[in-house]
Amino acid sequence: MAGWLFVDAPLEEGEELLFRRVCTLRRGRRTVGGEVSVTDRRLVFVPNRLEQLVGVKASAFPRASVDHVTVVPPPPGSERFAALPRTPRARAEVEVDGDLLVLQLEDAAALAGVLGH
Repeated sequence: MAGWLFVDAPLEEGEELLFRRVCTLRRGRRTVGGEVSVTDRRLVFVPNRLEQLVGVKASAFPRASVDHVTVVPPPPGSERFAALPRTPRARAEVEVDGDLLVLQLEDAAALAGVLGH
């Protein structure tokens, strides 16, 4: 998607890509940069190449295991605190088999729509 830094999610035989965006995934106190993809079968997070160098692995979940998606808009006025001018990003909180994935991306509502929530 964005040159040498990002790695596209590997697709299985006959799998169709429906959505792909650059995002960050919050894991505890750590934020991991990468790319989220949704196919007709799976939700996939692939860390960028720099994150892979420090041992972060890709995560894949069957779409049937996605329980709920909540879109949390950015706080009002958050653009004032950005180091570089950019669009504030919303969060998509995705519940998968009792676990919570917190993904920050530009179009979190589109991700929720593709996941059907």
